[in-house]
Amino acid sequence: MVFIFDGSISMGLPLGLDPAEEDRLDEGTRRKDPEARREYRELLWEPGPKRMGRAQDAFAEASRDLPEPVELGLVVFQECRDIRQVGIFDAGRRGSAIDYVRKMIPHGRTPLAQSLMVAQEMLGDKPSSIVLLTDGREFCSGDPCAVAEQVKKTRPGTPIHIIDIAGQGRTECVAEITGGRSYAPAETEDLTKVIRAAFRGAAAHCPE
Repeated sequence: MVFIFDGSISMGLPLGLDPAEEDRLDEGTRRKDPEARREYRELLWEPGPKRMGRAQDAFAEASRDLPEPVELGLVVFQECRDIRQVGIFDAGRRGSAIDYVRKMIPHGRTPLAQSLMVAQEMLGDKPSSIVLLTDGREFCSGDPCAVAEQVKKTRPGTPIHIIDIAGQGRTECVAEITGGRSYAPAETEDLTKVIRAAFRGAAAHCPE
């Protein structure tokens, strides 16, 4: 199973930010509106819990509970051209994956389509799956839905599960096309349980 962790700048935003407000700020920053940029920076600097911390904690807890035979691949992105295949970790080395994610600081844009292609490259010949945790939408001119169609053709039976922690609802097509599931946990919901549920769905496609 390959897990894709969104490390983009928006992961530094506060929990519970209204999606419509985020869309407004995103559009403003696209237009290089100085006022929108100022508001965005203020939200990043605002004290209190942020998306990144919530996701890091939940990933750490859920990864420890993966069935021992499952190999965990890790892909992270922090910019359109900064997509990293961190490695593939067996049960004894999952702590290294957790440590890597814990050290991440939000930065850059969101290349969802390309990150899915990179994750696909890590899949072996055995039954496998992908889990994508993100808070946003494609920001690097890619088409995640088209990539999902490609995965379905080249690797039939490989589901992609989506965990949309900001409730944007922009990537549900990826799960629908590949036979995966979409999760949109509320701010007050236990994200660890949500990731565990996605892991259970993913692990079901792995060999015994």
